Amino acid sequence: FGVSSFIDPIIEETGISRTTISVLFAISTGFSAAMAAMVSRMSDRYGPRRMLAIVACALGIACFGMALSSGFVGFFFALAALRALGQGSLFINSTLLVAQWFVAKRGRAVAVMSLGFSASNAVIPPLSRALIESIGWRETYAALGVMVWLIVIPATLLLVRNTPEEVGLHPDGADKPPEGEGDLSEVATGPDRRKILSSPAFWKLALPLSVPAFVVTGMIFHQTSILEERGLSATVAASVFVPFALS
Repeated sequence: FGVSSFIDPIIEETGISRTTISVLFAISTGFSAAMAAMVSRMSDRYGPRRMLAIVACALGIACFGMALSSGFVGFFFALAALRALGQGSLFINSTLLVAQWFVAKRGRAVAVMSLGFSASNAVIPPLSRALIESIGWRETYAALGVMVWLIVIPATLLLVRNTPEEVGLHPDGADKPPEGEGDLSEVATGPDRRKILSSPAFWKLALPLSVPAFVVTGMIFHQTSILEERGLSATVAASVFVPFALS
């Protein structure tokens, strides 16, 4: 969602064709999926608190990398890092963290957490567009990197704890542990009985459910140019994300 505000300025400055940058983004998305899988295993092992701080630090660096990128290779690695660290790894760690703190009210808690994702969809594209018009797209990416560092890292270190047991509590604020639920450390040190990736049922669900994400990503990635062809400005294209997020 945030990247979409930058596509047209990048194309205009670098001369990279729209098709080429789309292919780069598609390949980097596949690369980021593999990286997100690796980060999720590390979160199981080391805990989401540590991984959130590391991922946020790396995401800020990725924003600076995007600001300094030139050429196919640079944009590929920068896009892959943004995709893997932002929408992938941060969301994975946040979901894992909420799942550790809530059991009976887990669905509600994850829904409230997901509102942050929607809020960022409403705020970041218009903010990025305004900054691009005032200071340029490279400087805007640098500013976003600093913003990630100033907001996410301190909040993680000061507020986040991996499990309620670390501070003498139980999930949902209950007086005793929930039945059938272990904490993160128990799962990480026990034998891995999860056979999800080898399950045909998993792939029969995962592959069809991935199609809407492909379509939505393609439309949003080129939203600015699509709306400009209809006579609407890039600012309007970015502001469309506000009602989109609210819905």
